[in-house]
Amino acid sequence: MKIAIFIISTLILIVIIYFFTKKNGEGIKPIWWSIAFGLKVLAGILLVYIYLDYYSDRGSADMFKYYDDGRAIWESTRGNNKDFVKIISGIYNQDEYALLKDKYLLNTNHWDRADFVPFRYENRLIIRINAALMPLTGGNFGLHLLFFIFIAFIGQYFLFKSIATFIPKKISFLIIFLFPSLLLWTSGILKEAIIIFIIGLWFYGLKMLIDKKYVLSVILLLISTLIASTVKVYIIIGLYLSILPLIIYKIIKKYKVWQVYLCVFLIYILSIPLLKYLFGLDLLTLIVNKLELTTNLAINENAGSMINPLKLDPTLFSFIINAPLAIINTFFRPFINDINSLIIIPSFIENLILILLTIIAIIFRKKEITQKEQNILLFFLSFVIIETLLIGYTTPILGATVRYRIFPMLFFLLSLIIVNDFEKIKYKLKIKKYE
Repeated sequence: MKIAIFIISTLILIVIIYFFTKKNGEGIKPIWWSIAFGLKVLAGILLVYIYLDYYSDRGSADMFKYYDDGRAIWESTRGNNKDFVKIISGIYNQDEYALLKDKYLLNTNHWDRADFVPFRYENRLIIRINAALMPLTGGNFGLHLLFFIFIAFIGQYFLFKSIATFIPKKISFLIIFLFPSLLLWTSGILKEAIIIFIIGLWFYGLKMLIDKKYVLSVILLLISTLIASTVKVYIIIGLYLSILPLIIYKIIKKYKVWQVYLCVFLIYILSIPLLKYLFGLDLLTLIVNKLELTTNLAINENAGSMINPLKLDPTLFSFIINAPLAIINTFFRPFINDINSLIIIPSFIENLILILLTIIAIIFRKKEITQKEQNILLFFLSFVIIETLLIGYTTPILGATVRYRIFPMLFFLLSLIIVNDFEKIKYKLKIKKYE
């Protein structure tokens, strides 16, 4: 019965998407939108089987552990609706939290990785979402999976809609919706589904700002920022740090955009010691501590895809000399000698595809890039660099890296589209005009 409900719900959403995109498809035929969603559902099912096969302990599998904790909260609070609402909303004081913890939250396994601060730690939002869905789904895992797939699809739709006027539509559609790792990892009960929703919402907020719809823009940017602060705050920080030089460039209109980006990023780097001196915020030590925590966790759990962690010290010099290796570890591994299980092989093949696409972009690059294209390119590449470095600095586990890197990889691929001269490629390959 649960499987039947899942299938019927999927078909209903596919039909809704088909008719919605008849008028809102941004030049992409409705059937392709429906196919894209259908492929996400299939990817979600595949992801379930991957986690079932790869993890012997269900409690350590991200795909299930947040759902299980949400179910534990729902079942333990039955008959206590006020307490259930308090946990879901995060509206409670410290004394109330202590009572809720002793009465209900002790039944969870992954809630209490953070101390008391509502909405502070990234696990709690996804657990709350699963708990909130329980009264509606009756605990049907398939419907929870479908919900996360759908919100990820919405995020991808908003992202596509936001950049459709700047980047060739058909190719950007293929990358945003069908690039293998992005398709897979945003199709599960995982934080990546929420993150792509956040990114799409944030970009659509920017589009509304450009369209001078200021109220809607502020609402979308605020919502996406607040949600991101509870899931992966470094994603939203990376977006704001990447867009700020472009905003400055638009205001001063005196220097070339690359000069503004270079100056602002130098200021970012030089500001790191000042943050420690003025506000006691030691970013470098925080990153080093994160690396040590992740390394110890990998050792304790005997992670099969662990690589040698970077030898980072909390100094700017150490971070600068380790930057190339951080980028290599994030973007170019696994190498062929890193393959120790079948699950690593797709990532290795994807790396080869990424290298091939980069070579093609270099060979068939445009002779001239418009000012608008330069602006978008530097914005995207800045985000790629920031996120790639953060992942490379803090993640010595290839299995985690291939998940975390999907967002910088997405914007790197979109950057390749910007610099590619597709007319030159068409001429060389003697194919019909694409657009």
